[in-house]
Amino acid sequence: MKKRKIFKVATAVATLGVVAAISFSATFAYLTALTEQKTNTFASKGVDISIDETPWNPDVEHQYVPGQSFDKAPKVDVDKTSQPAYVAAVLTYWQGISQQEYTKDGLDSGAEKAGYAKVGDNYYKRISPSDFAKIAKTEFDSSHEINPKWVAKSSATTGQYLTYYYKGTASTNELQIVDPNANTEELFKKVIFNDELSAATLPKGQTSTTLSDIKIIVSAYAVRASSYSSFDLAKGELDRLITGNIASVKPTT
Repeated sequence: MKKRKIFKVATAVATLGVVAAISFSATFAYLTALTEQKTNTFASKGVDISIDETPWNPDVEHQYVPGQSFDKAPKVDVDKTSQPAYVAAVLTYWQGISQQEYTKDGLDSGAEKAGYAKVGDNYYKRISPSDFAKIAKTEFDSSHEINPKWVAKSSATTGQYLTYYYKGTASTNELQIVDPNANTEELFKKVIFNDELSAATLPKGQTSTTLSDIKIIVSAYAVRASSYSSFDLAKGELDRLITGNIASVKPTT
């Protein structure tokens, strides 16, 4: 599977798409492109990362039925020319909405509001992790939705996105440095659709049993490890990097 390098500074994103079958119509997708960020002016110079999305093939259409799972194991690669880095990953979730809802709620004096996106003829709004959980979940193994070698930020559920730091084999309060030409372990291994997809998962105003598109976006962030004297400082810098860039993480395909 070809790796997709998105940022040459400190962020990367990857994409996945799933098309529903039978009476459901939903799509999972990871971003394939994102405008390069100019806001990172801290100590991430010399950090070069990308996301390896093996075994997912975004060029193949995948149809699903409720209860079906799809293999998808995103991990973050640190380029061989990069400096050693501390790494974080963020999950955001988007739901397809009608043009009417987008026009009513997603625009402010003609400008697109944060948390909304127009992609071609389709419209999306960002949803909470709890709303996403009504439709599907990620799975690392039978006991964990996320790999335990990634540690969640305290109060990780912000209502908008989930943040995870890569700890590898380090202790709970530490982060593990990822060396050049190395990678993190996968964040999760599967995306699993719920056995029952009910009216609770329908977008506002929709009365049919057809579900709107759902997009899950994985974005990765990194800072140069040698710039920080403590793990807390590195986490703080990763948090600032995420905060400065999260508004730009939105569907583009």
